[in-house]
Amino acid sequence: MTLGGGPAARRPTEAGRAAHARAKVDPDEILQALTTAVVVLDDALSIVYVNPAAENLLGISVRQAVGRQLRAVIHPSDELESLCSRALDSGLTFGLRELTARAGDR
Repeated sequence: MTLGGGPAARRPTEAGRAAHARAKVDPDEILQALTTAVVVLDDALSIVYVNPAAENLLGISVRQAVGRQLRAVIHPSDELESLCSRALDSGLTFGLRELTARAGDR
């Protein structure tokens, strides 16, 4: 019998491997469960992903949002587009203190 840090104690058992596999979390499941709205944009500021919280906030379904330009969903979008472009160009993130925008179709 090996106690502590011996070689036998470090080898994962079949039950341990199975428990680890069950514990793995899909990142999409995390995004789907967030109560914070998440909108992912590509380099052209087209929407590539929205989670359910963003659907609720924007009043638009994922089918309606994906593939559309940010400016087609958020109005007015000039300030937000400017911040997104700066973030893409610089690699930095920016906080939005106040941004008045209306979500939905024009």
